[in-house]
Amino acid sequence: MLFFEERIEKAKRFGIENIILDVGIGFGKTLEQNLQLLQHHEHFFTFWVSLTCRGKP
Repeated sequence: MLFFEERIEKAKRFGIENIILDVGIGFGKTLEQNLQLLQHHEHFFTFWVSLTCRGKP
């Protein structure tokens, strides 16, 4: 989670206010990894930014 925290803080320092976090469903991940992300999506809510969770059709 430190990865996302650092990127979000850097974006805010550059004046970016509307941040959307894309957890990367399907982006080079196995089905099991995608399911883990979906099962634990609540961890991403701690960043207080918008969250998108979509995969490829």
